[in-house]
Amino acid sequence: MTVEAWIKLDDFGAINEWEAFVAKGDGAWRLHRAYGTDKLNFAINNGIGSLNITGTTNIADGGWHHIVGVFDNDNDKLMIYVNGSLDGTSAGVTATIDNTAYKVAIGENLQNTGRYVDGKIDEVRIWNDARTQAEIQANMYTELTGSESNLVAYYNMNGGRGTSLMDLTTNNNTGTLTNMASSSDWVSGFEKGVTISGNSGFRLMSSPVAGTIYSDLLSELWTQGMTGSDGPNSGDANVWIMDVANQTWTSLTDISTSGNSQTAGVGFMVYVFADTDYDGTDNLPVTLSVSGTENSSSASITSIADGNWALAGNPYASTIDWDLLTKSSLLATVSIWDDASSAYVSWNGSAGSLTDGLIAPYQGFWIQASGGTGSLTIETADKSGTAGTFYRILESENTGNISFNISSGSFTDKTYISFRDDGDFGLDIADGYKLLPISPTERVVGLSFVEENGLDINNLPFEGEGSVEIPFDVMKLTVDEDYNFITNEEALSMTWDLSKLPETILNLILTNNFTGEVTDLLLQNELSFFTQSKGSFLSYGTETVNIYPEVGESLFTLTIEYGALSSKSDLLPKTFTLHPVYPNPFNPSTTITFDVPLIETLDLTSLQVFDMKGRLVETLINKTMKPGSHQFQWNPINLSSGIYMIKLKSGQKIFTQKVTYIK
Repeated sequence: MTVEAWIKLDDFGAINEWEAFVAKGDGAWRLHRAYGTDKLNFAINNGIGSLNITGTTNIADGGWHHIVGVFDNDNDKLMIYVNGSLDGTSAGVTATIDNTAYKVAIGENLQNTGRYVDGKIDEVRIWNDARTQAEIQANMYTELTGSESNLVAYYNMNGGRGTSLMDLTTNNNTGTLTNMASSSDWVSGFEKGVTISGNSGFRLMSSPVAGTIYSDLLSELWTQGMTGSDGPNSGDANVWIMDVANQTWTSLTDISTSGNSQTAGVGFMVYVFADTDYDGTDNLPVTLSVSGTENSSSASITSIADGNWALAGNPYASTIDWDLLTKSSLLATVSIWDDASSAYVSWNGSAGSLTDGLIAPYQGFWIQASGGTGSLTIETADKSGTAGTFYRILESENTGNISFNISSGSFTDKTYISFRDDGDFGLDIADGYKLLPISPTERVVGLSFVEENGLDINNLPFEGEGSVEIPFDVMKLTVDEDYNFITNEEALSMTWDLSKLPETILNLILTNNFTGEVTDLLLQNELSFFTQSKGSFLSYGTETVNIYPEVGESLFTLTIEYGALSSKSDLLPKTFTLHPVYPNPFNPSTTITFDVPLIETLDLTSLQVFDMKGRLVETLINKTMKPGSHQFQWNPINLSSGIYMIKLKSGQKIFTQKVTYIK
């Protein structure tokens, strides 16, 4: 038999418990955490006594791990695998597994209660054969159909609601979820692959498995121009890596199992054809996965010359946090190509459209050296936790930002002004360039300029004196036959979010340089206007990575006036307050802002979400909060569209507010 699952222990300090991941009591078999250790154990019982094997890998480090227990009766072996690698074996094991009356349990041993798992479990599979290491590695990152040979029970945990757990095999071993809320206790699980959707176009990618993996990873896509590709070996290849030293793209030549090797932490670019099998019909979306052992050590990109760009990549099968990565002589801003919007999204540690700087599995991203020879190191400790959970508490002390949202019909864009202690009125390490798209298409663009450099995130000092004037442009762009961007006159609208504006800013004035219209951003939150026809510019530039140029005079001038700080206590809130949730309605996330005043005794603060029937659906915060302005970015997981009630409570003070979630 073979038992496998993905697990993530949360309370990984409680090492004295026999935490049972999947078990049929003590009297049959159990895949669990060895008593008094942080290692995996697999045990079977032949009716006389327990036969077991304990591994060597730490599975209680707070990360996701793929665990497998195998009983090979034909060869008298017990084996365990962790993350695709053999982690322990015991020879000379002969037994017939005792069939006890206990049911199979996921997350607890029903024969010995209390041996429960404090954590998360995903993709539980039970087989009636001894799976080989090659078979385990081939499927560990891939969801099954349930019809595979020798698969007797399969729980992919994709229900998302309810208290029943479906077995995807025809055996219909439906499970009952105990002590679990029907919706709020379902959480995002382990990312086993990446879905490529949309249309033909470029994607920046990476891989959680290093080595000669290109043919495996890209097997669901059309490849050409390389040895081992679908199309002819000659001609234009559609997979490239970045030559950092020369700042040029280099086509791969051989993606066979003996060809080009992928390096952990290094990104690559793929041109995705929507017709993945060259039969004249589009096939997207498809899901990509890769066999092998996930990278388990740190990954580094070094020797990036000052000013040069490098294409890095997430080396793990879990989301990583840009703010945790180790950077040396690098800009603080990361940029990721978003094919859905045909534009880059970015994050500089305090502002940007890349949600909280979380970088998904299989994702490539741009970094740039600044102030010396740059390097980046990504470690397993940089994983953000549960893949796909894009929310966390943000303390607004000495950081802040303004976000501008521009729209015209189906075209949208965002740009940001951030405020940090390391900010400068000129270019600084946390400025984020507005990068020209990989594929030029019609669009609207919002950006500001410093020293004629187009910025997506313009980072300024948190504190200052007097005022600063910033060129701020909005353009409607079309593309001509020579791939030039053409500026057009077009009716647009723009909104802005000031919920994270520092109290050091006294005034914000936006002046239209063509009409003379003056808008006080503190008094209104929306503006309609016309863009200008100002000529054309190249849509592709001459470098591998190119920045939007300044085209004529900017449409607006943004004036930011600072106020002097008297003392830190003067900036602390005077009352306990829940501010209006923004945006509202929202999709996919909204920001909840509240103030905690400076008082002698701090009460426990709770922030909860209820449905309109008064049922608790999620607890966002339940702890003592320090004085200050706090912001929580809420991204509902497995909730349906509808109206919900936000409830903020501290001591005897309670605030409520309705929010509308639209999927």
